[in-house]
Amino acid sequence: MPAKVYVILDLVHTYSAHVAQILRTKPGVAQIDLLDGAPSIIMVIEAPERLKAGEYLVDVLDSVDGMIENLRVLPVDQSLAKSPAKSARRMTS
Repeated sequence: MPAKVYVILDLVHTYSAHVAQILRTKPGVAQIDLLDGAPSIIMVIEAPERLKAGEYLVDVLDSVDGMIENLRVLPVDQSLAKSPAKSARRMTS
């Protein structure tokens, strides 16, 4: 099942543009946006399966080691993301 992970990064301020440039070259990084203020970056990692998304995440974090002050990793629950109609029924039942 495809996997998607949102990653929110607080960076050492002077590295924001440099970190974004590095992250854009990494496998699995589907989207990256520099934010105005804290947190500094929000990014989406996508992979064909959850284990591979984890591997991509470790590679991404390793590539910017020492430039991150804080991070949040938010994996998407794909069982709920498949069908909005089914998800809505589950929540109301």
